[in-house]
Amino acid sequence: MVLSEAEGFLKMARADLATALESSDPARFREARSHDLARLLHYAVQFRYEFDLPPLALDRAEWNEKVKEFLNTVAFHLAG
Repeated sequence: MVLSEAEGFLKMARADLATALESSDPARFREARSHDLARLLHYAVQFRYEFDLPPLALDRAEWNEKVKEFLNTVAFHLAG
């Protein structure tokens, strides 16, 4: 079966969500590994030689649930 482009993106997004769910435990995943450019610039300029940045205080479970609901909505519309 050949996936449509949208189905391929949905499959990749679900794989990303699985990774996010696995990395939600702050004991196993360092929040200092950020992709926020402003945060990275701050790190590069002011905290270059410190070990960790302060935690982001994200409610990862809440955001992961929102992403899961969104992906289910996309899948529903693709099946439509």
